[in-house]
Parts: sequence; structure tokens; C-alpha cells
Amino acid sequence: MTTENFSKFNIICPICNSQDSRFKKNIYKYKLFGCSNCDGEFSWPAKSLTDYDQPYEKVDFKRLLEKSLRRNFTYSSLAVFLNLIKKGTILDIGTGPGTFLFHAHRLGFDTYAIDVSKSYLSVLGQNCPFAKFHITSGEQFDIPKEWPNTFNVISTLDILEHAEDPLVVGQNIYKHLADGGYFIGSLPNRNRYYYKLLKSIDDFVLKDCGGDNPPYHMTFWRKRTVKVFLEKLGFTDYYIFSGGLAWRKNISIGGKRSAVFSSLVNKFYKNTPKIPLPVIDFIEQFGTHLMFLARKGTGKGDLQKTGKIIERKLYNKEIPFFIEGDIE
Repeated sequence: MTTENFSKFNIICPICNSQDSRFKKNIYKYKLFGCSNCDGEFSWPAKSLTDYDQPYEKVDFKRLLEKSLRRNFTYSSLAVFLNLIKKGTILDIGTGPGTFLFHAHRLGFDTYAIDVSKSYLSVLGQNCPFAKFHITSGEQFDIPKEWPNTFNVISTLDILEHAEDPLVVGQNIYKHLADGGYFIGSLPNRNRYYYKLLKSIDDFVLKDCGGDNPPYHMTFWRKRTVKVFLEKLGFTDYYIFSGGLAWRKNISIGGKRSAVFSSLVNKFYKNTPKIPLPVIDFIEQFGTHLMFLARKGTGKGDLQKTGKIIERKLYNKEIPFFIEGDIE
């Protein structure tokens, strides 16, 4: 199969628009290609079969909020970032139950949200009654006329890997981002421990959701992939970092919790304020997620310096609304 000729097909990387790709393997009804330009991977054909408008399973939102800043690398990182910048309007794309939106509101932002799922309407209304919410579809999402045309911050938390054409999503985001505004988000890390250990340790993506495979995830990202993607959109001031391994409470091997590995990770998490940041960064390169912060325009701003400040505060547990403790 590796010798099959794909030259007759117009196979373009949906992350960077490059045609320099190579076939890697078959996954279900899809073929996986690797892009030589951005070092990312993508499914072909780029057609998601996942129905995201399923009824939402109700959760304890109060407990979800509490847990989100104690053992969730994504929310904690972005809460630290939002606490450092000037407050304004924020648009969260693919907002789900509203966890990130709730934290943004607490930090003083005027909150807006869009999602493709109508089932989240009532849920978000209960969890985040202060937010303005809009149902849209596809990469070319629309903005209601009564809303601002541009926003100070636009966020995509674990969204781009689900999109059939993430570059189009990014271009639409760039268009609706105010000059000097921030595009922030998270993505699963293709270089995380799960792959480095040849999948011997269970991943964070649940198998009953489809795992880290199409049609659940359509694209797969590394640090270089995010860098090429952001520059393709027009960003020159950005910071990309990985993490999440230290934030894992339970590590499983063969579907069973490993007391030894779980204990090691928990000790590492609790002692990060005492560990030098270069050591943390070395270990966290194998973390579950990639985080990115990008600033539009050529005005003042150096996100490289800001990013290091965020990381240090993050691992020192200087997180807004952080409550010391553990999660059962």
C-alpha cells in the first residue's frame, strides 16, 4: 500500500497548504499523511464523520471548575495568561459547557462564545448566564451583527484538531481579531509520552471517543506545526510550549492504573515550585498538550518573555482562583 500512487489526487496539507506530503498508514476509512513542510499529520480524505450535536451529558459544573484549575494544564495556563493582559472582549470557539468562559468572566472579560452543538445552549445558559452565545457551523463561522466585529482575545481549546480545514478556521479568526489582540489555544501534542513510549502507557484521549484518530481528530500537531501554522496566518509574535504530563493524576498501563507511575507524576506535580524551569520544560516536552499564544500586529509585545513568566507562575501554582488540594 505504501507504493500506491497518490499523484493523481490533489492532496494538500490542511494546516499549511503544502503539497509536500508522504503517505504513512491506513486508519479505518482514512489514510494518514505526514507533511514535510510543517511536520504535522493529517487524515485524507479530510471529512469528519463525527456528530458533535449529540445530547450533552450533564456534569457537576462546580466541581468541574474546581478541578479545572487544580489538575488541568490548559485551563491553568490560560487563566495565568488572561490575568496578565488588559481586559476586554473574548470569543471562545467550541466553548462546550463553558469552563474556560467562566474563568475568563471571573477575570474581568466580556465573554462571547460560539459552538456547533445546539445541545449546549441550555447547558451554557445555566453555567454561564452572563455570556453571549451563538450557534454556527463549519470553518467559516459567522458572527451575529449585534456582536463586535473584532475581539481582543479569541480562544480555541482542543478545537483545531477536529476541524476539516484548520487553516480556514485560523484565517477567519485572524480576520475577527483586533489589532494587538491575542489568538490563544491548545492542541494535543503529537510528541507526547504516549507515542514516545510506543503506546505502552494509556493516552488521555478516551478510546470510546475514537482515540487520537480520525474521524475524531483530523489533524495532528507538533511545536513546529503550530509555528508554521501561526506564521502562515500572519503572526510574528508568538509563544508555544508543551505540558500536561505533570498534571496527570493517574497513569495507566494496559488499562490499569499504575500506582508507581501515578505516584511519581503526583510527586513531580506537587514539587514543581522547587524544580528549575529547564528541568520542567525537558520533561513537559512529552506532555499531553501544546499551548500557543499569538499576538496580532507589529506593535510592542514580546510573547517569548511573557510565555516564560506564565510557565514560572504556572508551576509555582500562582494560578488565579487556585485551591490547594488533590482530586479523588
